Amino acid sequence: MNADGERVLFVPRLEVEHAKAEAQVERVESYIEYPDNPHPMKQFAEILKRLEIGDKGGVDNDGYPWILGYQANRCRRSRRANRQRQSVH
Repeated sequence: MNADGERVLFVPRLEVEHAKAEAQVERVESYIEYPDNPHPMKQFAEILKRLEIGDKGGVDNDGYPWILGYQANRCRRSRRANRQRQSVH
């Protein structure tokens, strides 16, 4: 949820229909299960940018568990990298 109260839920594609039916949000965004291109964390960073969410945010998990072969940045690292890129421009 951003400062204007807009709520977005970011879920795996498999969960979209359920999320749209049950979640109390304005928008449901989805990603194809990892691994995919673009990486879900890159999609998530773009959603945060469109929502104008700065340094504060909440997630229910910091990326995929290692048992699923997850090898990319965790959510907190993706956000930090995104902030660094924004400060350079």
